[in-house]
Formats: sequence, structure tokens, C-alpha cells
Amino acid sequence: MNQYLYLRGHPTCSSSTPSAALWDRDFMEAPNTKPLGVLSKAVLFLFLYLPEHISARYYVVISAGMLAVACTTLQDDDDRNFPSSEYLTAWNQTLRCIQAYFHYANETSCMIDMGDSKGDKVFLIREEEEPTLDGLHEICRILGPPEGKGLHWAPIQKTRRVLDLGSGTGQWIKEFVQFYDVEKIVGLDLESPRSADLPPNSSFVKGDLESPWPLEEKFDFVHARFLAGCLEKWPQFFQQCYNTLEPGGWFEIVDILITPYSDDNTLSPHSNTVVWNKLLSEISESAGRPMAITSEYANLATAAGFRNVKEVISGVPGKPWGGEGIDRRLGALSEDVHRTVSERLGLDYLVTTAGMDEKEVRGKLEGVLEELGDERIHTKWPFYAVFAQKPLDA
Repeated sequence: MNQYLYLRGHPTCSSSTPSAALWDRDFMEAPNTKPLGVLSKAVLFLFLYLPEHISARYYVVISAGMLAVACTTLQDDDDRNFPSSEYLTAWNQTLRCIQAYFHYANETSCMIDMGDSKGDKVFLIREEEEPTLDGLHEICRILGPPEGKGLHWAPIQKTRRVLDLGSGTGQWIKEFVQFYDVEKIVGLDLESPRSADLPPNSSFVKGDLESPWPLEEKFDFVHARFLAGCLEKWPQFFQQCYNTLEPGGWFEIVDILITPYSDDNTLSPHSNTVVWNKLLSEISESAGRPMAITSEYANLATAAGFRNVKEVISGVPGKPWGGEGIDRRLGALSEDVHRTVSERLGLDYLVTTAGMDEKEVRGKLEGVLEELGDERIHTKWPFYAVFAQKPLDA
């Protein structure tokens, strides 16, 4: 897999640290009176303002070319040999800094700024959490209807151009093109998937789902999953989905509702799990990014102008507490997902965004995780698949 340069993922960066300031800080001790010293700064400065995902091999090629030009064109006014040790020191400082960036990108995740709000970073993908997204994908494959290959619920007919919103690891795209004749499939997300084995007819556009999408063409199928709690402007999002479709095209969104329940009343309304998720729901609502929006998807689709709106609701077991085969597999996947998500939301969302005391949050989280492992409590989670069609005469 290629290494990539994740400049905004460097630990010295934050949403309040401009890239130019980072550049100045990293190079304040570099020789800035020599042409190559200035050139070496310019190389990094250039890449700080390019898109974050830049293949290392391209950087090496461009840097080597610039070094060659510098060595043949930049001469000291005196007759010293060129390049001098000071020039090489300046260049080496540049390369050491780039190497540090590569190492950091390899060891950690890429945190891309979504804005100035503290809550905007909560749902960004960390590399160690990619298995969680793959677990959610497998849950969808199990619950999805056979006629949709477990990849969609909408009765799609045309798949020439497909748009996947919030692509995550890109797993859905990789599998979708195996079953359908797709001319072009586009993923739109804040960061591109790290996977190196993406299909050749796929492309990825970096963009905010709540801003105007940098897409010119129309699509036959628009697909989205697990966006609850991520967006503020939900009516605008559904309207953009509508506008991006060809007449007769289908839109589908899949999500889990943050309202656990049990069929046999083993999950008390006063349990840690219920209280915890109610707290998350209330805080996310007050923050403007409601996690309990899932149950409103069908209404939002209707309001945006869609027709043939359908809503399919399933119950996903919270752990493998009963049944056989598929039910136990669903439960195992669900338990893994909710352990990861509960911990991240607790520490990142409740502490960082809501400002709650970390010790208090960890105490509540411990109770939630204990209940997740208690097979006497038969928790279920509502799983929603909502799909709708843009009218043929639109």
C-alpha cells in the first residue's frame, strides 16, 4: 500500500493552527538567506496547500527535479563550490520534516478539519476503527435482501452512474461493482479511502456533504449509510440527493436508530444502556447534529420531492445472546460495533464536545459495557433502510 502525506494529521496541527504558521514553526531555524533554503521551504509550503492525500512517490519525483534545477541554476556570488554544506543542511531539514510527516501518517489516522466546531471531528475515521465500519457493512450484507445482493434495498434498474455518500473504507463500492454493470461510480467524503485495491472505474471526491457538492453529472443511484449525528442541514442534504439524481433514479439511506429496546423487557428503561443513549441523543440534538434523526428519513425524503418512499425496519441483536447462525453472527458484529462506538462517543463527544467530566463519563461507560456483555439482557437496535425514487417527470 502506498504511503500518503497527511499534513493536517500532524500532531502540531489543529483547526486553530494555520498551515502557514506550521510551516514557519517547522522551519524557523532553517537557513533562509540562501536560495536553496528558500526553495526547500517553498516545496513544503506548496504541498501544505494542495489536497491532503498526496502520494509520496510524486513528492519525491518533484522534489528531486527541483533540487536538480537548483543545483544547476543557483550559484553563490562568490566562487564557493555549489551546493555548499549550508544548502544541503537546508534541504536535509526539509526532507527530515517530510519524513516525520510520513511516519506520523503511517502510525496514526488522518484527522481532517471539518470546520471550527469541536464536534465536527467526532465522526472522522481513525485507521484503527476501520474494522468497525467493515462490521457495519457486513451487518448490512446480512440484512439486505437477496435481490439486492445484500448491498441495497432500492429496486434499482439503471446503474450506469452511481454515487456513494460518506464512502468510509470504500468497501461498498468495491463489492457493488462486482455485481453490476457500472460505467462510473463516485465516492464523496471528507477523506478518500486508504484502500489500495479500489476498482478502476471508481473515483473519489473530497467534499463536505453539507456544502454544495463538486459534481456536475447526474446519477442513476445515490447511496448513503450511517450519517445520523454527522449532519446539521438534513433537509438540504435530502434535497441535494434529489437534485443529483436522474429522473427515475433511486436514493437510499441506511442507518441505526439510537434507541435500544428489547422484545422481552429484559432491557429496563432505567438501564445504563438506555440512559446513556438518551443522553447522547439529547446532547446531539442540542448541538444541532441529531443522532435520533434516523426515524425521520422517510419524512425528509417525502418533503424533498421523492415518490415511492419505502421504509424497512429490522431489529439487530445487541450481542449473540440467542438464536443460531445468522442471528448469532449479527449479534457478534453488533456487539463489536457498539463497544467501539460507545467508547468513542463517550470520550470524544461527551467529554470533548459537551464538556462533561471525563471521570463521570468513564463511569457511565463502564456500566454500558457491562450490560453489553450481559447475555441476560436481550438488547436490540432498530435498523432502518429508507429508499425513494425521483419522479420520471421531474
